[in-house]
Amino acid sequence: MLGDKESYSYCKYGYINAHSIIKNGLPIDNLPFKELWIKFYEEYIKNQETLFQLFILCNLPEKTSQFDFVLEKVGSIFLSHKVENDGSEALIIEKAANAIFGDLCNINPGTYEYFCPRKSSLFSQIIKVLIQTYCKKDFLDKLMEGIIYRLIHNLKCEDMWYWNISFQNKKNRLSILYSHDLFGFLSSVMPNAVSSKMQDEEFSEYFKIRYALLRHAGFEKENPDKQYHSINLFNNLHVTDYFRAYKMGLISLDTVYYGIIKISPFITNMQDPLFFGTDNAEFFEIYRHISDTIVENELRRGDAEGSCTSYVKNLHAIYGGRNVLRLIQALGSSPFARNESYGEDSKSRHLCLSHIISVSRPLPCDTAESFKAMVKEFKTKEQKLYDLAMYAPTWIPIISKVLGLPDFERGCYYFIAHMKIHWNDNRDSALVAKYTPSPWKN
Repeated sequence: MLGDKESYSYCKYGYINAHSIIKNGLPIDNLPFKELWIKFYEEYIKNQETLFQLFILCNLPEKTSQFDFVLEKVGSIFLSHKVENDGSEALIIEKAANAIFGDLCNINPGTYEYFCPRKSSLFSQIIKVLIQTYCKKDFLDKLMEGIIYRLIHNLKCEDMWYWNISFQNKKNRLSILYSHDLFGFLSSVMPNAVSSKMQDEEFSEYFKIRYALLRHAGFEKENPDKQYHSINLFNNLHVTDYFRAYKMGLISLDTVYYGIIKISPFITNMQDPLFFGTDNAEFFEIYRHISDTIVENELRRGDAEGSCTSYVKNLHAIYGGRNVLRLIQALGSSPFARNESYGEDSKSRHLCLSHIISVSRPLPCDTAESFKAMVKEFKTKEQKLYDLAMYAPTWIPIISKVLGLPDFERGCYYFIAHMKIHWNDNRDSALVAKYTPSPWKN
């Protein structure tokens, strides 16, 4: 079929280079022999359902024995010893594939691999182009819902998790929802679901079915922060999704906290500027309640790790003059830690308290007068205020007024602009630039 066109940019080693044919306009506009494939769809395939069945048939996971062989082969390249694999991962994936896709294509489970075309074959890529051309978003969205329903009704919780052995021979507990072998091919054609742009009715359905899936899969029992997210076809619910669902009356406030902390990736949530930097007062109070709880736990701990210690380095903001002065008091005469540390040392009480201080910010209600009263209450030494200004520059304007030094603010920002340090996100570049012409970003 390719004939003398094998050397064209859309061909490489006998199959179409998908990147070169989908880069402009509708995918099919750049497809070689465009009229042929239009005719193929309109006269033989005829509808979206049949087209998608062909796509699934082209991309179903390989047979268990083949999967084991590939895993063993790849592992032996990187390891001096054989990867210990009991085949459970492949069995879980094959079971899920049969439960989700088995009867969609009228095939017998366990037999499809013998006539399954290569995933990178010419035919497979043309089918993908036809899907991107003819399959409407509404159809793909409904198909995604159908796949989720099948996951919930056809698989038990224990069928959704498996032990994966990495190249370092470490065992990781992973969810099939992030399996490239099972869902990688679908992610290439499914539309991205952007919940923030959905109308309330669409969002309601989007949230309810995905929340049901995550609960059914037992995400609250696992640690979603450790999941690999190269494939996230099911859009693990975002921290803002829980708040919106609460405001719509779909869930309670307790469920908002439960979803943010237990079900969705907690560390990712706490690092999200839409959460810690939100302008919504009610949403902000949820962040404050969680971050203040982490601060309280760290203040109460001794030398041993506390229940929240592993989350400290992922905090990007904590708020309030009372919090920061209590942290300074807890450090006593110890100076603030100047260098980040990794490994077990990074969880020491000294480093954790120092990090929290470095990301501290004033509340809107924090004024020079209120801060001065708190300084007196906690008996904070004046030298510690100078240290705080240089360690967490968000406090400079307030400290300048507390100390009664009008030029203190200007001097701090000029000095910061010329420091050779790692800049955290709490350094206000525009404010620093106001006080010095130095090209400090360089």
